[in-house]
Amino acid sequence: MSYRTFLQKGALIPLLQAVISLGGCAVGPDFIPADAPGVTGYTAGRLSVAVGADGPGGTAQRFVSGADVPGIWWKVFRSRRIEAFVREAIDNHPDITAAQAALRQAREVAAADMSALLPSITGSDSVTRSQTPLAEAGQTGPSSLYTLYKTSVPISFTPDIFGGKARGIEADLANADYQRFQLEATYLTLTANVVTTAISDASYADQIRVTEEQIEGQRQLVALLEQQFALGAVSNADVLTQKAQLAQTLATLPPLQKSRAQNRNQLMAYLGRLPSQAN
Repeated sequence: MSYRTFLQKGALIPLLQAVISLGGCAVGPDFIPADAPGVTGYTAGRLSVAVGADGPGGTAQRFVSGADVPGIWWKVFRSRRIEAFVREAIDNHPDITAAQAALRQAREVAAADMSALLPSITGSDSVTRSQTPLAEAGQTGPSSLYTLYKTSVPISFTPDIFGGKARGIEADLANADYQRFQLEATYLTLTANVVTTAISDASYADQIRVTEEQIEGQRQLVALLEQQFALGAVSNADVLTQKAQLAQTLATLPPLQKSRAQNRNQLMAYLGRLPSQAN
């Protein structure tokens, strides 16, 4: 079951709230939610517009207050790889499964406690076949046979006079809402982490590729300078300078490879895989 399909199955909550309203008088003060902060924006001043740059994706950016963000916001990147990563994480990550289970449990608890406000009806029936000798009634002849059918439908109802049960159900409904928001928070956090980590992985891959190209170019330059030095065209200082620059570039490659490996392992954890399953 997908995340959105799961959240849409919330028709039970309005039903429970309607039953509570019929469940007697609840004593005590009603819960009044706090008012929203009286602010109009996220910052004290107006956010500045980001300066655009030449090339793809270089359009100037600005912050639009109050704009609706789509639930599948990662599609704006138009990346099939990111889309596949996010879908795999939603389907496989244990945090999503645990949050869904907690929400189902909270809803079932509320539904079970709701029954305390409803009448309890039980039914039973029985059939008895009996034989009475006529001699017991002072008569003669064969015994009398008869069948006794018995049916009972007892109904019991305990009124919630002081509203304790109704308040308990209100708490159950509030917990169900809390678990629903927890599921949404888990969903948003996971998808954001997957997209951020996937973009970082692509960034590290490009940095490693560029660094390797620089190393190859510098090695060719060192070989060329060594040939020129052998012919007396350049001094040995020029060769040593270029070798030092090559060594500095080589030293930047292992940290990039380590960072990408760590980032890749983190991405595999988000996807519900083991580090050895990276591909």
